[in-house]
Amino acid sequence: MNSFFINPKDAQFSIKKSKERLKEYLFIFNLLIDKEKKTKLSKEESAKLISVVESAAIECTMQFFWKCGYWILREQQTKGPMDLYVYKIVNGEKIEYAVDVKGIRPNAKKKPAHKPTLPTGYEKKSHHIRDQILKRIVAIVYLKDEKTRKQISFTEGWHTSFKGGQAGLTGKRIKINKNRF
Repeated sequence: MNSFFINPKDAQFSIKKSKERLKEYLFIFNLLIDKEKKTKLSKEESAKLISVVESAAIECTMQFFWKCGYWILREQQTKGPMDLYVYKIVNGEKIEYAVDVKGIRPNAKKKPAHKPTLPTGYEKKSHHIRDQILKRIVAIVYLKDEKTRKQISFTEGWHTSFKGGQAGLTGKRIKINKNRF
């Protein structure tokens, strides 16, 4: 059977550009955090801070998937169910993921649990049905340092509850296909 992956040179180039964007996002984040320590941020600045954290997490997740040989498509809407659609073909079988990326701020005060949070009204609006059809997964990136940025947690994104601590999350974790051949 045939296998198709992103061209390794394209992947390397994309990773290089992504690392540059990540560096910019983290620089902006640090500027906003420095300002936040001195004065209260405005609504616009707070929104910018949240946006920068998510953008940085998306860059880390894209780097991960490029290293694994996936093609990546970005979402164009701001309020959609996923941020990335990634796929590759291994032995004639298409492996695909609809990925919603969540970032954890580098200056988080406590150790992250790496579990998704559900928006208000998630179950009432039946989003879990849509997410199960899409097979949406949630990628959680802790932006603290280089090491933690590479330890991305992937969790099934269609559950209506993530209770039960780490033991409850174990069965909901996704193992990403990293094979290139």
